[in-house]
Amino acid sequence: MYCFIRRRTGYLTEDAYLTSTNRIGNAVVADYVSVFVEALDYLVETSADCKIVNHGTLNTKQIRRQLTFEDDRLQLELPVKINVRQSAWAAKFVFKLEPVSLERIDILEAKLRDVEDELTATKNILNEEKSWRMVYLEASSGNVEKLNDAGVLLWEPIEMEDFELSDDGSEIRFLLAGWYTISLMVFLVPQKEETRVELRKNGECLESSDVPLNRGRSTSAFIGWSTHFNKNDELSVTAHFFPRQVGAGITIARIGSWSTATFPRGALT
Repeated sequence: MYCFIRRRTGYLTEDAYLTSTNRIGNAVVADYVSVFVEALDYLVETSADCKIVNHGTLNTKQIRRQLTFEDDRLQLELPVKINVRQSAWAAKFVFKLEPVSLERIDILEAKLRDVEDELTATKNILNEEKSWRMVYLEASSGNVEKLNDAGVLLWEPIEMEDFELSDDGSEIRFLLAGWYTISLMVFLVPQKEETRVELRKNGECLESSDVPLNRGRSTSAFIGWSTHFNKNDELSVTAHFFPRQVGAGITIARIGSWSTATFPRGALT
């Protein structure tokens, strides 16, 4: 029994590889594919027969390969023995391997390079769009009767992609590096003493504002600042000299998509 298969660019119908002499009763396409795959790759690791969807078995010991070169093309012959139910079939499958020209390979490689270049360009565009997206935060602190000894304001929970709070809520952590502009407003009720408000980055004071003694009415302090933050840098606000009933609001916005690589060492605050 012989099966001749020519080069195809689409799916093969059964008539392309089956005849009345090599057709297996009740077998489906998957059965024939299984025979071809196992015969070509020797997928069976033991001497036991490999079942073909319970219709029969493929005896791997009976597989022979013969590769010949004729008329400028290769021909692969696979004589195999197939046990179907109580019958043994000796089948030969012949594959004619058409040569592929170097020009076609070059064209395929060129197309693959074009696809790779397009994917790289698309990735760069997406990264650029991501880097230029708006990075913005508005947060407020809880208005407490009295601050702790460190005078650190505690921020209300935030749910932002580019910021997060420290475990105790005292520091705003930056998850995306860049230049940021900060606007801080601290509100105070009438105080018994003068108060100093500090804007701090990683524990170091960036800027401070002194709030004069004012017994008659509530007051506020404003700090505006721009500086660079690396990933995981932290921002905090403190109010010294034990002020009472202090609350704050802060606005943070990233400027452009600058990175530390843009600036010489020592040029960043």
